[in-house]
Amino acid sequence: TTTMQSPSTTTSGGTETTTTTAPIDDGWELHYGLNCYKHHGAQGIWGKDPLDERKTLEECKEECLKEQQCSGIVMPQGDGGDSAKKCWLRRNVRKSRCTTDSPYNFWARPGANIETIDNSTIEESTPCCDGYESWPNVDNGVT
Repeated sequence: TTTMQSPSTTTSGGTETTTTTAPIDDGWELHYGLNCYKHHGAQGIWGKDPLDERKTLEECKEECLKEQQCSGIVMPQGDGGDSAKKCWLRRNVRKSRCTTDSPYNFWARPGANIETIDNSTIEESTPCCDGYESWPNVDNGVT
């Protein structure tokens, strides 16, 4: 969950007072080191996987909120979201199937259910790893 503080300044009788409000929770849930992508716990949103332009964390969240099917975003770890980076919009997220300990973070959209999916929205395709017991962890010497 991200929090931020909003300073405010008031003037009364020539005296200026600056106060900081209590932390504001924007509702997004941070999953540090979690990367969700095709065949690994999520599906991309066509044309936004990744977005054409680099975005700050807040801009990436805004893009997700514009898409009804967006369950969350993936961005590289780094400076706390201040600089523009690649941004991937995700749908049909199954957190338990995402990769962990990655250099990316997954941010769940407020109110998104990231453990269940609507099977009617999944494209019909052959699973990537059928028949491979240890795929993709073993490359059998292939480079």
